[in-house]
Amino acid sequence: MSLNLEELHKKRSSVKARVTRQKNSINGKIEKEEVTIANAEMFYEKMKSLEEELLTVQNSIIEACEADAVEEEEEYYSQVGNDIDNVKMKLLAIMKPVPVFDNTPRSGDNSVKSVVQLPTIKLPTFDGSIENWAPFKDLFVELVHNNAELQPIQKFQYLKCCLVGDASCLVQHLPLVSTNYYNAWSILLETYANKYATVSYHLKNIFSVQYLSSDHKVSLKDMLTTVRTNLNALKSLDIDIKSWDIMIIFLGASLFPPFLGQVFFNPSWGKSFSTLPHTQKYRLKMS
Repeated sequence: MSLNLEELHKKRSSVKARVTRQKNSINGKIEKEEVTIANAEMFYEKMKSLEEELLTVQNSIIEACEADAVEEEEEYYSQVGNDIDNVKMKLLAIMKPVPVFDNTPRSGDNSVKSVVQLPTIKLPTFDGSIENWAPFKDLFVELVHNNAELQPIQKFQYLKCCLVGDASCLVQHLPLVSTNYYNAWSILLETYANKYATVSYHLKNIFSVQYLSSDHKVSLKDMLTTVRTNLNALKSLDIDIKSWDIMIIFLGASLFPPFLGQVFFNPSWGKSFSTLPHTQKYRLKMS
């Protein structure tokens, strides 16, 4: 005898409750690094079983519900399904770690007297911060994106595991299928591999730099570090910053009290502002 819609909803809620319990338990063990490969395989099978049970109930609900309720029912299913997918991806990363370079010397290489076993490279994470995009992209491309041993579905699983915060929200709506790996990667590139956004970020850092009067030596050093770091980042983006020094010096001097502002324009440094002064010069002047 078939179940009515109310009974099916109760059954689905029961499955969801079990998914939530398993998810919380597994995530807790993963955070404490208590999951071995054998454990991961066992947990993975449990999540697959729950996924199959959920799908069976969901199909029955779709058959029994009114047409105008299908979208709402699918949304509920999608939320629970995403929880299952996220746990499975974490477990898969434990079961099948990303292949990395082989540091074993080739046969016949007599020049190597000993082998240092390097630690496994962990996958990077990305939270959507512009400043973290370039290092994340470079490492992910090297370990996963260009890895010929991985199928697109595996790459997508690893990618989802790496994304947190705003970056994760951008692709969380994409089902875990092979073709969506390239869709997800394109979304990330369009959002974060954006030269205008990156330049704007570094300019904002430069022009929002602050001077703290409580310790002028430390504050000055921090300011110069911030300015130099962001100028170098702009230079790496092929932005011509050769003539910016006088503007940066004026910006810094305008933030200081008069006695410290004079350090920037001390005539003993010469008549040219062709280069941004070094912190060592400031330390000499203020010592």
